[in-house]
Amino acid sequence: PSGTPPVGMTAAAGLAGSRLVLADRAGAGANVHEHWGRERIEARAALGAESVPWLMQELTRVNLENFMMDSCRESYGEGLIGVITVLAGRDAQARRELNLRLQSRVTTPDQRAWLLLGLSGLRVIPPDLFDGLVAGLTCPLAMNRMRASELLGRMGDPRAVEPLREALRRETNGHTKIRIALHLAWLGEDEGIDSLALHARSDPRWDVRGVACGLLRHVRAPAHKVKALAVLRERIRREDNQLAGAQVTGSLQVLEGKTWKEVMQTYLPWQVEEKPPTVTTAPAY
Repeated sequence: PSGTPPVGMTAAAGLAGSRLVLADRAGAGANVHEHWGRERIEARAALGAESVPWLMQELTRVNLENFMMDSCRESYGEGLIGVITVLAGRDAQARRELNLRLQSRVTTPDQRAWLLLGLSGLRVIPPDLFDGLVAGLTCPLAMNRMRASELLGRMGDPRAVEPLREALRRETNGHTKIRIALHLAWLGEDEGIDSLALHARSDPRWDVRGVACGLLRHVRAPAHKVKALAVLRERIRREDNQLAGAQVTGSLQVLEGKTWKEVMQTYLPWQVEEKPPTVTTAPAY
């Protein structure tokens, strides 16, 4: 049963963990949709690396698809994400164990998704997660490949350049590919900005093209910003899809430090209105 203390856990810690499991389920019912507060997350994380086997078991009980729908957030899943974040941020031994779980073939794509969601909450991505994140680049789940590449980009480790290059070249999902390109650009690689610019300029799918234009606002290197601006200044006059065009305008606002009206007066003065159009879609960053 998932409430059984992990093998190797001390008796006192195991008893504390078991009591928390029972309390969670008694208070929340079969689906365990009870809100998790900070104290409960802290209590779990206090068990350290010994709690990781229990955590992996619990990750099989939560519904990833429901969690990714904003209207159906599973608070138990949110609590587990909190435990992962705190464990990885505070406990080096737990972090090493999580890194091994990310590399393991036994770990399911859904379990890996939860782990990556938890690691995304870290302010700084520790280098000892490198191997696990690289393993995530080959996961069959596109969202995992995308998030693993983001975390590698945030880590800033030059060792990630070649794995990200390889991931970019083999990626077939357009939305995932443009994000890998951005994260490669974060490491200063021209191949990343060139790929992102190509999709922003000429991808046949308006949604991929639009999001690529939106992601250009997040490039970091000065030379990459120059390339991004060149693409955006071209696209604002040529983009024929309203939603994609809104992403172009938004990125120009960020990179040029202008208001929507100032951008429109500069590039499309004949279309200036009193209020900017309402846009319901935006890049994930």
